[in-house]
Amino acid sequence: MLHLAFLIITNNTKITIILANVSLFILGLVNYVVSGIRGTPIVPWDFLATRTALSIASYHTIEFDPYIFLAGFSLVILVAIALKLRHTIKMTLVNVALRFVCLLVIVTLSASFYMTDMINIFGLQTNLWRPTVEFANNGFLASFVKQSRNLFNRRPDVYCLDTIREAAERYTVLCDWEDIPITDRPNVIVIMNESFSDLTVNRYFSTSECFMPFFRSLAYEPNVIMGNAHASIFGSPTPNSEWEFLTNNSMAFMPHRSVPYQQFIRRQSPSIAWIMSDIGYDVSAIHTWYGPGYRRTSVYPLIGFERFYFLEDLRDNLCWVRMYPSDISTYREIIRIFEEKEPDERIFNFTITMQNHSGFDVADFESTIFLDSIDAPRVEQYLSLIRIADDSLEYLIEYFSNVEEDTIILFFGDHQPPHLEPSFWDYLLPDGIDVNSRFVVPFMIWANYDIEVPEVSDISLNYLSVLLMDVAGLPTTPYMNFLRSLQHTIPVITGNGFIEHTGQQHTLGDHTDYYELLKLYQMIQYNNVFDFNNRVNNFFSLTRR
Repeated sequence: MLHLAFLIITNNTKITIILANVSLFILGLVNYVVSGIRGTPIVPWDFLATRTALSIASYHTIEFDPYIFLAGFSLVILVAIALKLRHTIKMTLVNVALRFVCLLVIVTLSASFYMTDMINIFGLQTNLWRPTVEFANNGFLASFVKQSRNLFNRRPDVYCLDTIREAAERYTVLCDWEDIPITDRPNVIVIMNESFSDLTVNRYFSTSECFMPFFRSLAYEPNVIMGNAHASIFGSPTPNSEWEFLTNNSMAFMPHRSVPYQQFIRRQSPSIAWIMSDIGYDVSAIHTWYGPGYRRTSVYPLIGFERFYFLEDLRDNLCWVRMYPSDISTYREIIRIFEEKEPDERIFNFTITMQNHSGFDVADFESTIFLDSIDAPRVEQYLSLIRIADDSLEYLIEYFSNVEEDTIILFFGDHQPPHLEPSFWDYLLPDGIDVNSRFVVPFMIWANYDIEVPEVSDISLNYLSVLLMDVAGLPTTPYMNFLRSLQHTIPVITGNGFIEHTGQQHTLGDHTDYYELLKLYQMIQYNNVFDFNNRVNNFFSLTRR
């Protein structure tokens, strides 16, 4: 169809062969590079983040194997042969008619592909856990085109506004939160730490020394809540974890491997940032990388951030570890925001770090953590970075331990690291081992004052801000109240499936006792994210008495 489309447009065999094959070669080459950087194949909407990809790719070393050069040589041969062609297509009535028929066939097949389930006849695989396996088994082009169906979000099969309004009434809890002075509330700091994870959650491995001693020591401290947070992503894209935390929505009900920041957020969207602003907090965000990445400069105002600082704003104040801003200099920016506020103000700050970003083969970085029995230099570099991140977290906690104002810090990782040695993953996850552990990151809530410490072992990121609000004693929306209730039954729900309270894992399509409850969640989320004209706004905002 691609060749046919070029032929219809150009009416020239030579140009068609060259354009079609050069296009496919470039697509394959881009996939090779992206897969090498982040460990997963490209999908259509990756091209919406080209600027972000280029800013990251410049810091990675790509190793080209002989097959790439063989493919390039083959392309040159093909183009050379095409240039020798002397075949011409005359512009006749029959030719025009044939081109029209071909165009009609392409349009009909394309429409059927996107509007029906025609794709099912091809028997293509879907592997949520290991997309590289899916792409390898289907063929890259087949999976890439299949993924393009996810550029568009479909309305749920069952969608009823009256049901959503009834749920809004059921989960509305009136409270006198406006009567509580802002000075009686804690400062709230949230840190989503790039690639921060404890890889022993997959399987234990021995190292020369502990790579996160301070973080683990917090488990024995009072006023600390720790557990496993389940993300929908492995390796990337970071904004999906960010979106789930900030909005309480779940990638479970979004097109597979889509990126809401890039594809769907074009209008004001409910989030915890709006809630915190509504109750009087000074709301800000920090991300120590370029603002246009994943459209954050456009998205942040739409999800409630009054002020936000990116690399271009902070560059002069930052120190660097490898080619990324360090955690400790990032945390000094949080402290600066805290120290510059007025005594009668309270801050809500959401920060994303960059120090541990992938590219774990930097020659001039000296690792300090070593594996005892596995040869994996990239893993050792990654673990050494986690040790630096652990020391930086200790610095931040020590600072706020000496602050008189009540302060809560939520710290969690966005995903596990991509592009480590395959031999290391083979050791961690041999055949038959549950690969769900690749989507688990640690989280920690710390306070410098006495808090109630609920028992939380596993939680997904869409619930995490509800837990934060409860621990801080802050009011919650009906949407959050609904999720609090749902969490008791389904403590984990991600784009990869869900885990019920008994620990039983399910895929999203399973017909279980919770099927109707999940359908209700899907309806509510669709109303929140897509149905702008009929959004039940009181479901997603605080209710005044």
